[in-house]
Amino acid sequence: MLNLVQSGVLFALWLGGGTMIEGPTQDLKERFGVKGNVTPKAADADSPLPEGYPGGTAPGTIEVKHYPAYRSAVARNPKANGLTGDMLFWPLFNHISKSNIEMTAPVINSYPEAMIETPSSTGEITMEFLYRSTKQGEPGPGVGKVEVKDGNMIAGNFQTGQTLEQSFTLQPGKCYTAIAVGAGPGMQVDISMVATAPVPIPGFNPQFGSAAGKPTPTGSQAVLGSKGGCIKLALSPMPVQAKYVVTVSKGAGVVAAQLYSK
Repeated sequence: MLNLVQSGVLFALWLGGGTMIEGPTQDLKERFGVKGNVTPKAADADSPLPEGYPGGTAPGTIEVKHYPAYRSAVARNPKANGLTGDMLFWPLFNHISKSNIEMTAPVINSYPEAMIETPSSTGEITMEFLYRSTKQGEPGPGVGKVEVKDGNMIAGNFQTGQTLEQSFTLQPGKCYTAIAVGAGPGMQVDISMVATAPVPIPGFNPQFGSAAGKPTPTGSQAVLGSKGGCIKLALSPMPVQAKYVVTVSKGAGVVAAQLYSK
């Protein structure tokens, strides 16, 4: 997820809970009489991070981080807007309370592209509470309407035409969705998924699909395998080695991508 927060005194870019670009504006420096460069410390968190998660990034610094696979509880509201998305917190808090799962940071929110420019617009918002370990609980139905899913994230700073790949194993009986989000004026992010090893089954198609994001003034988002169209193994009773590929076909900027399974 990418959040862009901007005001008269502060700007910030938060990427998947791990990468932050932040710094005081010139107006803030003048107001408080700050001279020269200030080297602030990295942000801290009240709750522990999941196992293997990178720590905070110091304001004014750009870092590209590698995120490990993780397990999370996910709540969705298909008809939410930017003003009502926080209501998903309580179903998730109820789930972790009844499941004896301790709270961690970060909490991940995902929004439709249109909601970035128009917070009052309606669309599906998701909120995730990350588990401390992938050994906690099991993927599947949670408490109430909460789902427990496994996912991982990759991120990078892209120029036009550059790609980033992530290998994984497609398991029979599971359903996969890949999401890529980019921040950059006029950027277009595309995502595809292919098998990386031969599958000795007649009629097996190694191309699992692709999705193209729509360029906007602030960035782009591509979703492969959304809702009822998630990626499944239709012919193979055995696991298949695969990868998803993120491509910036237009523009440049920071991109994060994540694979979900259930």
